[in-house]
Amino acid sequence: MLLLAFSAEAGTYLSLEDETYDLLQRLEAEGVIESGLLSTKPLSYKEVLRLISEAENNAKDKSPFIQEIIKSLKERFKDKKALTDYIKPLDTAYIRYTYGDSKVQFFNYNMDGDDYKKGSNGRVGLISRAGVGWFSFYLNPELRFSEQDTKVVFKKGLPCP
Repeated sequence: MLLLAFSAEAGTYLSLEDETYDLLQRLEAEGVIESGLLSTKPLSYKEVLRLISEAENNAKDKSPFIQEIIKSLKERFKDKKALTDYIKPLDTAYIRYTYGDSKVQFFNYNMDGDDYKKGSNGRVGLISRAGVGWFSFYLNPELRFSEQDTKVVFKKGLPCP
């Protein structure tokens, strides 16, 4: 089976390799972050800013070391407030091609309900998202084509009030 994928992205999420995760975990261990789910990654910039604010509010009597961590995080993310409200008509665009040499779906188990046909299979899709205030949405339409048929599906579409 042959699988090719091309993708272009612009995100409002903190990179998984960012050292900020370690600093936030330290603040959580010190008890100044009480509401974070830091094992769920990636975190949005909006969530990072909220966690920094929570840490600042709960760290009034903590050590200078903890105060310095919070101060450095505030300084580092001061320009990210503009990214917390966003509208991205085209957040991600992708093209995928798969060639299946049998009807058996060994390598495609649990693929969001996608059923690859024998022969050539193509996927062209985009992801749109927005988050303004307390409202957000995520939309992922996809054009699926194979040697047998062509159809448009909505892989995911979520309004999140």
